[in-house]
Amino acid sequence: MLLSSSGSTRQMLDFNFIPGLRIESQRGLSEHSRLVASLQNHSAGWWPACQVTQQAGGQPAESLSRLVASLQNHSAGWWPACRVTQQAGGQPAESLSRLVASLPSHSAGWWPACRVTQQASGQPAESLSRLVASLPSHSAGWWPACRVTQQAGGQPAESLSRLVASLPSHSAGWWPACRVTQQAGGQPAKSLSRLVASLPSHSAGWWPAC
Repeated sequence: MLLSSSGSTRQMLDFNFIPGLRIESQRGLSEHSRLVASLQNHSAGWWPACQVTQQAGGQPAESLSRLVASLQNHSAGWWPACRVTQQAGGQPAESLSRLVASLPSHSAGWWPACRVTQQASGQPAESLSRLVASLPSHSAGWWPACRVTQQAGGQPAESLSRLVASLPSHSAGWWPACRVTQQAGGQPAKSLSRLVASLPSHSAGWWPAC
């Protein structure tokens, strides 16, 4: 299971979802670890971008752009990529690229994809593709989509699509968006859009955006 409905977000880290999370938290919570741990605060307006996108009938790309741009904590330097993209009026692709490239934890080997993409001056799509493909946890079967895409030489869009579609938890009704997209033969953008829109936890106030 990706989340424990009864457990705290902090407990989620102890599940060793991505091995680095637990290791980093023992050395004094990393940027990424803190982000995961503080999602509980969204009820106080953590992700206003989501609501804005819903009200404006925004498409998935706009949603991601607004989400990155409106994270309250970026003003405190949490995600330098956010500030850089805002100041430069960056588009969604640039925002994602800079976000991946500027995560300070990548210097400690957290996400090898980050370093590889930086060194190769990779574009946003390549960055996302390598990030998905290089998550160490996929070797333990966590994200079968990673292995499938790697073996098939899949492109980034296919990687994301397969990742969303193949999350084992959707079979238990966790992410109905996954099933809906699979049944309708939805493309990656629709998949992501439906995933955000159908997260059952939003009814309990988890992600007001949804």
